[in-house]
Amino acid sequence: MGTRRLIIVVLIAAVSGCGEPTRVDVPNTHPASPDAAAAPTPRPSSVLAIDSTPPAPPVQTSADRASHAGQTAAQPVPAKDDRAPAQAAAYSCPMHPEVTSDQSGRCPKCEMQLTPTSAAKAP
Repeated sequence: MGTRRLIIVVLIAAVSGCGEPTRVDVPNTHPASPDAAAAPTPRPSSVLAIDSTPPAPPVQTSADRASHAGQTAAQPVPAKDDRAPAQAAAYSCPMHPEVTSDQSGRCPKCEMQLTPTSAAKAP
Protein backbone atom coordinates (compact mmCIF):
# COMPACT_ATOMS: atom_id res chain seq x y z
CA MET A 1 0.00 0.00 0.00
CA GLY A 2 2.91 2.36 0.73
CA THR A 3 4.46 1.96 -2.73
CA ARG A 4 1.12 2.52 -4.41
CA ARG A 5 0.68 5.80 -2.53
CA LEU A 6 4.23 6.87 -3.47
CA ILE A 7 3.61 6.17 -7.18
CA ILE A 8 0.39 8.22 -7.11
CA VAL A 9 2.14 11.17 -5.44
CA VAL A 10 4.99 11.08 -7.99
CA LEU A 11 2.55 10.94 -10.91
CA ILE A 12 0.51 13.87 -9.57
CA ALA A 13 3.67 15.94 -9.06
CA ALA A 14 4.91 15.13 -12.57
CA VAL A 15 1.60 15.90 -14.30
CA SER A 16 0.91 19.13 -12.42
CA GLY A 17 4.23 20.67 -13.53
CA CYS A 18 3.65 19.96 -17.23
CA GLY A 19 0.78 22.41 -17.67
CA GLU A 20 2.70 25.59 -16.90
CA PRO A 21 3.78 27.57 -19.94
CA THR A 22 7.36 28.70 -19.99
CA ARG A 23 8.20 32.06 -21.48
CA VAL A 24 11.51 32.40 -23.23
CA ASP A 25 12.62 35.89 -24.06
CA VAL A 26 14.27 36.21 -27.45
CA PRO A 27 15.57 39.44 -28.95
CA ASN A 28 13.65 41.07 -31.81
CA THR A 29 16.49 40.20 -34.18
CA HIS A 30 16.11 36.46 -33.52
CA PRO A 31 14.26 34.60 -36.32
CA ALA A 32 11.95 32.88 -33.79
CA SER A 33 10.71 36.20 -32.44
CA PRO A 34 7.24 37.19 -33.66
CA ASP A 35 8.51 40.79 -33.89
CA ALA A 36 11.49 39.89 -36.11
CA ALA A 37 11.72 41.40 -39.58
CA ALA A 38 10.82 39.19 -42.52
CA ALA A 39 13.69 37.33 -44.13
CA PRO A 40 14.84 38.68 -47.47
CA THR A 41 13.59 36.77 -50.50
CA PRO A 42 16.46 34.90 -52.13
CA ARG A 43 17.27 35.53 -55.77
CA PRO A 44 15.91 32.73 -58.02
CA SER A 45 18.50 30.25 -59.19
CA SER A 46 19.19 29.87 -62.88
CA VAL A 47 20.87 26.47 -62.63
CA LEU A 48 17.78 24.41 -63.44
CA ALA A 49 15.94 27.05 -65.44
CA ILE A 50 14.45 25.83 -68.70
CA ASP A 51 15.24 28.20 -71.52
CA SER A 52 13.22 28.17 -74.71
CA THR A 53 16.26 28.93 -76.87
CA PRO A 54 18.15 25.88 -78.14
CA PRO A 55 21.69 25.37 -76.88
CA ALA A 56 24.56 26.50 -79.06
CA PRO A 57 26.32 23.74 -81.01
CA PRO A 58 29.73 22.75 -79.67
CA VAL A 59 32.62 24.69 -81.12
CA GLN A 60 35.13 22.57 -83.06
CA THR A 61 38.72 23.61 -82.87
CA SER A 62 41.29 23.01 -85.59
CA ALA A 63 42.85 20.29 -83.39
CA ASP A 64 39.49 18.47 -83.29
CA ARG A 65 39.15 18.65 -87.06
CA ALA A 66 42.71 17.40 -87.60
CA SER A 67 42.31 14.47 -85.22
CA HIS A 68 39.16 13.31 -87.03
CA ALA A 69 40.43 13.85 -90.57
CA GLY A 70 39.69 10.97 -92.92
CA GLN A 71 37.26 9.28 -90.54
CA THR A 72 33.75 8.40 -91.65
CA ALA A 73 30.64 7.78 -89.62
CA ALA A 74 30.63 4.43 -87.84
CA GLN A 75 28.63 1.72 -89.54
CA PRO A 76 26.34 -0.42 -87.37
CA VAL A 77 27.68 -3.90 -86.73
CA PRO A 78 25.13 -6.65 -87.34
CA ALA A 79 24.22 -8.64 -84.26
CA LYS A 80 25.83 -12.06 -84.10
CA ASP A 81 23.69 -14.95 -82.89
CA ASP A 82 25.90 -17.44 -81.02
CA ARG A 83 23.00 -19.56 -79.82
CA ALA A 84 22.39 -23.00 -81.17
CA PRO A 85 19.29 -23.56 -83.33
CA ALA A 86 16.02 -23.91 -81.43
CA GLN A 87 15.65 -27.55 -82.48
CA ALA A 88 18.93 -28.54 -80.78
CA ALA A 89 18.05 -26.87 -77.45
CA ALA A 90 15.56 -29.08 -75.67
CA TYR A 91 15.61 -27.18 -72.33
CA SER A 92 15.59 -23.48 -71.43
CA CYS A 93 15.33 -21.32 -68.31
CA PRO A 94 11.86 -19.82 -67.67
CA MET A 95 13.45 -16.54 -66.46
CA HIS A 96 16.38 -16.40 -68.92
CA PRO A 97 15.24 -17.71 -72.33
CA GLU A 98 18.73 -17.15 -73.74
CA VAL A 99 20.02 -19.95 -71.46
CA THR A 100 19.45 -23.18 -73.33
CA SER A 101 20.73 -26.73 -73.01
CA ASP A 102 20.30 -30.10 -74.66
CA GLN A 103 20.03 -31.77 -71.22
CA SER A 104 17.98 -31.13 -68.10
CA GLY A 105 19.76 -29.13 -65.40
CA ARG A 106 19.84 -25.74 -63.65
CA CYS A 107 20.23 -22.21 -65.00
CA PRO A 108 23.72 -20.82 -64.25
CA LYS A 109 22.26 -17.32 -63.68
CA CYS A 110 19.36 -18.01 -61.28
CA GLU A 111 19.67 -21.72 -60.42
CA MET A 112 16.10 -22.43 -61.58
CA GLN A 113 15.33 -25.82 -63.08
CA LEU A 114 15.51 -25.79 -66.89
CA THR A 115 12.15 -26.65 -68.47
CA PRO A 116 11.49 -28.43 -71.76
CA THR A 117 11.02 -26.06 -74.68
CA SER A 118 7.99 -26.13 -76.98
CA ALA A 119 10.14 -27.78 -79.71
CA ALA A 120 11.05 -30.58 -77.28
CA LYS A 121 7.38 -31.02 -76.19
CA ALA A 122 6.11 -31.33 -79.78
CA PRO A 123 6.23 -34.90 -81.22
